[in-house]
Amino acid sequence: MNDQGIRTPGTVLSAESAIPADLASGLPTEKIPLSPQDRSWLLRQIDRWRELGLMGDTQARSILGLYEERWEAQARTQSTAIFVLMAIAALLVSLAVILVVGFNWEAMPKPMKLATLIGSVAGMHGLGLWLRFGKGWNRSSEIAFFFGCLLYGASIWLIAQIFNLDSHYPDGFWWWAWGILPFALCLDTVLIHVLLVSVLSIWVGTEILDSGLFFLFGRVVAFPPPGAYTLPIFVFLPLLWAYRRNEVAAVWLYLPLVVFWAALLPIAWHFTDQVVFFLGALGSLLLLVAELHPENSRFSIPYRLFGLLMLFGVLTPLSFWEFNQHPFFGDKRDGIAALAPAVVLSFIGLAAVAVAFLRGRQPSSELEVSSSQSTMIRLWLPAGLTLAFAAISYLNLWTEGLGFRIGDHRDSPARFTYALFVTLLANVFFIAAAFWIMWLGLREERGFPFAAGVAAFLFWTVLRYIDLFAEFGGMLGAALMFFLCGAVLFGVAIYWHQRKRSRHEP
Repeated sequence: MNDQGIRTPGTVLSAESAIPADLASGLPTEKIPLSPQDRSWLLRQIDRWRELGLMGDTQARSILGLYEERWEAQARTQSTAIFVLMAIAALLVSLAVILVVGFNWEAMPKPMKLATLIGSVAGMHGLGLWLRFGKGWNRSSEIAFFFGCLLYGASIWLIAQIFNLDSHYPDGFWWWAWGILPFALCLDTVLIHVLLVSVLSIWVGTEILDSGLFFLFGRVVAFPPPGAYTLPIFVFLPLLWAYRRNEVAAVWLYLPLVVFWAALLPIAWHFTDQVVFFLGALGSLLLLVAELHPENSRFSIPYRLFGLLMLFGVLTPLSFWEFNQHPFFGDKRDGIAALAPAVVLSFIGLAAVAVAFLRGRQPSSELEVSSSQSTMIRLWLPAGLTLAFAAISYLNLWTEGLGFRIGDHRDSPARFTYALFVTLLANVFFIAAAFWIMWLGLREERGFPFAAGVAAFLFWTVLRYIDLFAEFGGMLGAALMFFLCGAVLFGVAIYWHQRKRSRHEP
């Protein structure tokens, strides 16, 4: 065998002959992106395999042909950077155009104003179509469409000014989003999605926080309260696009928008005393959705991250006795209105448990003996947390006297029972969630989730020291606590190292 081929990561195969036709016919037309670090590792491994006689030059060229060359990766990176700069330039140019038009706005007659706005929007979109289908310049066409979407949003308010239209101003962002949505679904990058998420975020915030009315099919009504109820439509279609195009970046964009909207809904309905329970249930649902993905799926990571952040953000205050002993009560509500948030949480919790039960009965793999048990562990903690927040909501209503303020009765038996139950339950779930994350890291052989679970457990120990022993331990107690935390981290690092080594040893 010729051993003068790949000798080091920096060398090139001595034989520059093309890949044989029978092998090239089976290769994919698009090369797989590869980072410089991964390419150096691949070259070293191919060099080693050739030295051991496991492959020849033809096989090595076939493997390398699947991935981008170094110059191709650099060109792709430069193209992305140029695309970002062009998008920023389009944003600045659109602002300049709007300012120039605004400077001469009063001197222009109304027909000219209307023709200028409509013509600019139609012209930019027409330019985008010509660049895309006439020239085949997809990146340039997306910049043109982005520019056109910006002009479309500006035209909404300028046309309203022309005809002196006085309406519910968040509706302008709603109509703007509808104009952006088709382009976000038809184009290939997330640039238009960034604009769409930005517009929707402004719409949700203004509709809920800065509005006393609700726009429904052109009519202003007082009920239901303003809650941006059409947002799921705007989110579902782009998420479907993201899964079909394998674009995880789009999920990272839209998921914070959904969390933002869901966190504001209890405020819109004046259930301010139930916000913490809704946030906890939402975090648990995100964890459940993450675990419904296939194992090691990249799409599960954003759901898991935001779910854990929300869950621990809620469990942290709930784990303190003082927070539960002196809770915040919202507006007084009587009758069925007081039960509405708990009923909603109950349906959410029961739906989560039903999904976990049905999914848990389907083993993830017939080759895994404990697949059913693994699925139950994955799903039942998020589902149980969702149902637990519904139970806490009912207990909160019981201590609240079904809508009557009892803020002055902090030493009542009902308040003591509520505080004791919620504090114990929150601490139990805090520890369970921390160990659940550690188990997740061990299951997927990933160090980051395992380290996050350890950090969550250590964070809980520090909280409990502050809560229970700070007044008695003092500086020596704090020193002992941090020493024990350091020892635990040291032990966990050794355990992880030993586990990794045992996994790779024959």
